[in-house]
Amino acid sequence: MRKPNLALFDFDGTISNRDSFLLFVRKTVGVGRFCAGMAQLSPRIGRFLLKCYPNHDLKEDVLARFFKGCPVPEFRKAAETFCLGTVPFILRRQAESRLRWHQERGDRVAVVSATPELILAPWCHQHELDLLATRLQVTDGKLSGRIEG
Repeated sequence: MRKPNLALFDFDGTISNRDSFLLFVRKTVGVGRFCAGMAQLSPRIGRFLLKCYPNHDLKEDVLARFFKGCPVPEFRKAAETFCLGTVPFILRRQAESRLRWHQERGDRVAVVSATPELILAPWCHQHELDLLATRLQVTDGKLSGRIEG
């Protein structure tokens, strides 16, 4: 009997055809609020593009700008809506086929992503995939705007 393998897939750019985190933010807060918030963050975005500002810090800036104080159940609901309504349209068909192929062989399949776990969890759960992703810090049931760890 064949020993099952562990198959790891990156979500953004491998399973999907784009960055899911910023797409989630835009879809959740709306285009106007997204553009205004990103304009306010533009000095930091510029420094990031010049490799003078860490990706981790910029991600926290985006999280804090748009989601600090957001109750976790509200954020989860937004993630479910995103996973049902948007994610199917950004998936690479070849990657979906490969995921299913591994599952049919009995392999353990996991998605690895820098996108927050709460955002991708509904899609991974729906497709019976393990998930290793960025964890968000929660204080009193609300997002703090920071990454855990």
